[in-house]
Amino acid sequence: MIRPSRRWFAALPVALVLCAVLWSPVSQPVADGTRIGSDIGQQALPPISKGTAVAQQFSANGSALSTLSFKFGTYQRKNTGTLHVLVQGMDSGGQWDELGTETISTATLEDNQLYTVSFMPPLQTARGQMVRVVLTSDSEPARAVTWWSDPNWQSAGTRLTINNREQPGGGVLEVTYIAHHAHLVTALAQVGERVSLMLRTSWRIVLLLAGVAAVVCMFALGRPLPD
Repeated sequence: MIRPSRRWFAALPVALVLCAVLWSPVSQPVADGTRIGSDIGQQALPPISKGTAVAQQFSANGSALSTLSFKFGTYQRKNTGTLHVLVQGMDSGGQWDELGTETISTATLEDNQLYTVSFMPPLQTARGQMVRVVLTSDSEPARAVTWWSDPNWQSAGTRLTINNREQPGGGVLEVTYIAHHAHLVTALAQVGERVSLMLRTSWRIVLLLAGVAAVVCMFALGRPLPD
């Protein structure tokens, strides 16, 4: 008589827990974030020093804002001071409410590179809500950084100002949001797809064969034991 292997019964709870974990909801960045500005025709705004407030307004594409990525210029020097990042949301009455704040040490910034500010927990917004990001600094003009802008950028709802004076185009800015409805297995599949894109075809075949071998070994270990 052939009876089921005890190893199958031992592995069953583990398999059930693994399935539950893989199907559990997780947060992941949303692909349809907000992008302001292009890589063509960029120009530097005046230095963000004491007494200067640069503000970028845009329409939110999600309900949980998680990161802001700015393209700063350092003038190829080591700067001093602190950048203050203020994020505001417009309420139903047209007033600006504070959503969150962060600070950036200008000494840590690299010239002409994106710098990402993360918010955890994410800032609560509403799709279509007007959001404003305001940059101020305590730096002296000779040790202040600049924010790159795209003067030719045109998009409904975006508005760039310096000390409340409207400027053409928009500051180069990338915004991402967090979605709460994805499952872990979906997120892992997306990560695997992105990783495999960077591998050669031969390595993709090796990974596939390794996965098949792992499945075969699992079934081999779980074969029923004879009486």
